[in-house]
Amino acid sequence: AKIAGNIDIRHGRLENPPRFYIDFASTMPALSGQRGVATIPAASPLLKQIRVAENQKGVTRLVFDLNSPEVDYQTIAD
Repeated sequence: AKIAGNIDIRHGRLENPPRFYIDFASTMPALSGQRGVATIPAASPLLKQIRVAENQKGVTRLVFDLNSPEVDYQTIAD
């Protein structure tokens, strides 16, 4: 799909279990997973899996489930 204009993006870190997320405002994911959640396994020592869902109406959230709380992240905007 083509995107015109800017998308409001927010991110943050959550613990127990360790994970970080990126929210894309004014978007809706095209999902066919259970309960509107798609899970993508990751074969990585740092990353367990990635989950995609519409966590609020009009907000698509990517969640990166981490294997360890010591894993850090940085976005390009930081």
